[in-house]
Amino acid sequence: MADMNTAPMSQKELQALDARQGNGILWWTLSAEEVARAYSAGRRNFRGANLQGANLEGANLEGANLQGANLQGANLRGAYLRGAYLRGANLLNTPGVYSAYAPFLSSRNDELQGGLVLVSDHIELRFWAGCQEAVTADFLRNRVKRSHGDNIHAKHYEAAISFIEAAFAIDMAEEKWTYLLTWAEDHPAPETSTTEHVKESR
Repeated sequence: MADMNTAPMSQKELQALDARQGNGILWWTLSAEEVARAYSAGRRNFRGANLQGANLEGANLEGANLQGANLQGANLRGAYLRGAYLRGANLLNTPGVYSAYAPFLSSRNDELQGGLVLVSDHIELRFWAGCQEAVTADFLRNRVKRSHGDNIHAKHYEAAISFIEAAFAIDMAEEKWTYLLTWAEDHPAPETSTTEHVKESR
């Protein structure tokens, strides 16, 4: 989990971060801790950052600029993203793109998370619930029925699943996720030159 109580970055550290980011250059890699410390210091511009696989669970990213960022496989469960700018970000395999919560939804008091996966040449919806990760709606419904029967948790789960399915369907109809089909091709990772390798080895 990204610890938002981590000490804020110093001005010198923020300047070093600026140098890494460059002029809108993609694939400048950040850790979850660096995001938390930079955010605590007032930074909101993480445009083009490579946060692949970062554990940002519970992070406060309100108003953050994550345009074009690589968030593939990052954990956004419980992250606060109000006002965050995610246009063009790679959100494949990222739990927390969609979420639903109610006090009696889960016996663990968890949210239901929805995310996007690329299957062949199209985008599909998957769910994260407890130890169930990236499962289909049908699988989750069957699992809920076996675990909860027709109790209050089951009813809340059905409402939450249906809500996320409806939101996903609206976004797909509006082609909001079409760009993800070619994201990797459109944002190739930079190749490390021989000269760079030599510098690093010295």
